[in-house]
Amino acid sequence: MSMTDPLVSVVIANHNYGDHLSDAIASVQAQTYSHWELIVVDDASTDDSVDIARTAAPNATIIALDDNIGSLAAFSRGFAGSQGEIIATLDSDDWWHPEKLERIVQAHQADPDLTQISHWFGPVDRDGVPVTGWSKNSRIRRWLKHDPNLSTGDVHGLLLRWGRYSWGITSGLSWPREVVAQALAVDPRPRMGVDTYLTIAAAFQGRVGMVEGQLMGYRIHGRNVMGGSSDLSHRLRVRQNTAAVIDSWAEHSGEHQRYDLDSDIQYTLVRFLDGEPVSLALRLAALARTVPELIALRAQPARGLVELIERSIMALHRGHGKKVITIGLNRWLRSLTTRP
Repeated sequence: MSMTDPLVSVVIANHNYGDHLSDAIASVQAQTYSHWELIVVDDASTDDSVDIARTAAPNATIIALDDNIGSLAAFSRGFAGSQGEIIATLDSDDWWHPEKLERIVQAHQADPDLTQISHWFGPVDRDGVPVTGWSKNSRIRRWLKHDPNLSTGDVHGLLLRWGRYSWGITSGLSWPREVVAQALAVDPRPRMGVDTYLTIAAAFQGRVGMVEGQLMGYRIHGRNVMGGSSDLSHRLRVRQNTAAVIDSWAEHSGEHQRYDLDSDIQYTLVRFLDGEPVSLALRLAALARTVPELIALRAQPARGLVELIERSIMALHRGHGKKVITIGLNRWLRSLTTRP
């Protein structure tokens, strides 16, 4: 990596988010760091996304696919057409704060051996208005205001034990070019999310890092693949694919340990919410594993307590559990106290 002004390749993989795409592109164009290139891969959208991209970013590389191939495969097409020493991803319904690229470039330069840099996000609604805390009580807001601890260092052991570590979502991730090249060379699953696959691949290639702060807006609009989605079958597929990729990278790295999907807490609880006859004993056993998992992930006490409460509801009540996993604890609590 160049010591000064490395080229950053920004890859936006888009499918039918034309109503938000121009905001994402504008946030790249507004960056304080200027040495970047933009590649927009349109994954066979049926709206006017391609025209919007060409108008909003006349100097960008626009790749319009005829067939829908999924976000990871679309990202791979964009990566193949990129030149940057640092690769950063941006979902087409999100946007970056102006200093985002400057901050991540500094982090990559400060420790060139890091295989990934991530940061946190600020949730916003469909119109870009920040989503507030789950209570108007100022004491509770202060209690929850801090961003979660993102994992750093050698985290592949967390993947093998818990099936996850704390990373940023797609628009909050970046990697050195060689890390992405190596990741895409090891049989990626084409229908897997970019963030899930590459965060696993990066963890098995070396140490991961982070930068402080909410450097992006994550738009919750009801069509998100995960956030705000009630598609439980998709969540189950994500956990199944995650386990398969962890095992694939463990084998590739010479590790003997494999991930036990049956012990996956989220997988067990979502199976119950999706209608499977998961016994109360298995649900409670999964719930009991939450505390050691949160300790291993260094979860902040306040946010860890929220996750424990959410999982308790999911384990004990199918109806309320579906609502909690879809809209989160804060909105679920408000729904209980709001009169029609």
